[in-house]
Amino acid sequence: MQLGKSGFLYGALLALVSVVISSAAAGTVQPSRVWTFELKESGTYKVQISHARGSEPAGTKVSYTIDVGGETQSRDLDLFTDHPFIPLVMSIPAPKTMRVTVSGLSDEGLRKTEVYVYDADSQFPGEYYDPRKGIELKEAQRIRSMLAQPESSIDLAKVKIAVDRMVDPSINAAATQQKIDAIVERIRAMPEYGPTSEAKLATLRRYIYEPGAWNDGRPFRYDLDDPFGKKLSNKLLATYLATKKGNCCRISSLRTARFPELGPT
Repeated sequence: MQLGKSGFLYGALLALVSVVISSAAAGTVQPSRVWTFELKESGTYKVQISHARGSEPAGTKVSYTIDVGGETQSRDLDLFTDHPFIPLVMSIPAPKTMRVTVSGLSDEGLRKTEVYVYDADSQFPGEYYDPRKGIELKEAQRIRSMLAQPESSIDLAKVKIAVDRMVDPSINAAATQQKIDAIVERIRAMPEYGPTSEAKLATLRRYIYEPGAWNDGRPFRYDLDDPFGKKLSNKLLATYLATKKGNCCRISSLRTARFPELGPT
């Protein structure tokens, strides 16, 4: 059996825990194959099926029965080979067991059939699941969870880092967060820092634009080689922290990372 693993799933949603092939005795019972998936998180799931070309003639009717928590859906479709298709997209409110039964093919055709069940958000739009690619989109679900919080509770630095990791998974989130926290501590230690938004803004602007002990004599400045941020890596907060060169968007993202009440000043 072939095991699938989607990078976006918290649980082993594609772990095939049972495969049953029952063959007919004297041709009185149609062969079938059953895949069982444990969906460990609520969400919207896609069932993806692919059949390899075999001995079945064109127009062969194939039956697909999908059972989720006692709810059953069945479809009879013409055999479609050499390309994945999605017979079902289903939202579930809580963890459930899903069973996918395929019948109407020979034993050989069933053995060459592949079934995957994966979170609909674990793939790029318009793409099918491919176990060989190992797409990693875990950050998308993390961002969704962050943005579901009350606005006052959203940590803009963590959201920005999570978004950046979707662009460049090699970004070290912990190290980037530590750099931001260190900047915040330095700003709070500056003598002009105070409780009002005006005092925070003045201190933050001085830290960013004026050379001094607070920024080791290296203020942040505009990147005149790429002022519009056309180079993708130049859009990332980690790059800005490393080079201290950026554009309006990156400068604003640093300003609001720990002082969101100031806004994109």
